[in-house]
Order: sequence, then structure tokens, then C-alpha cells
Amino acid sequence: MKNDSIKRIEYYEPILSESEKAVKSFEKELKKFRKQCRKISELSAYYGGDEWFSDFESYEKGEIGKNVKCGVLSEDEIFDVIEKCRETAVEMLDISSYILKNI
Repeated sequence: MKNDSIKRIEYYEPILSESEKAVKSFEKELKKFRKQCRKISELSAYYGGDEWFSDFESYEKGEIGKNVKCGVLSEDEIFDVIEKCRETAVEMLDISSYILKNI
């Protein structure tokens, strides 16, 4: 029969290892996300602005060839990315609050 110290060590050791990997992975992805947020901000400014409406009008008139990818002119796609970014920000605040209160 294992003593309590060994049981605890064997229980917590994998948690430490998994936590180290998760934190390192999150740091890497967070750096990428931070850079992308700047671009999402640009996209948000473009969306619904004068240039976007001009581009949308050109697309509607058929002035933009079918070979040009025009996902940015889809209101749903841009809106969904912006909203998902905001939802992610709220989730990060929740996680941050939990960490600061409990760890």
C-alpha cells in the first residue's frame, strides 16, 4: 500500500506536466492572437465604412471579376469574426479573473 505522500505526488505530477504544456501552448497562441487582433481592428474599421460600401457597390455592379475572392464583402463573415473576437475577449477576462482570484 502506497503512503499518502506518494499518492499525492503521483496525482499532482501529471497535473504539473500538463499545466506546463498548456501554459506554453497558450502563450504561443496568445502572441499570434494579439497580432491578429490588430488586423481584426483594421477589418472592423473597413467593415461598414465608405471604402467597404464602395467595394460592395463595385461587386454588385459586376465590376469585380469572379476570380477575386470577396469574403470581406459578406456582412456575415466579417460580423462573425468580430463577434467571435469579442466573445473570446470576454472569455479571457473570465479566465483572468478566475486565475487572479484562485491561483
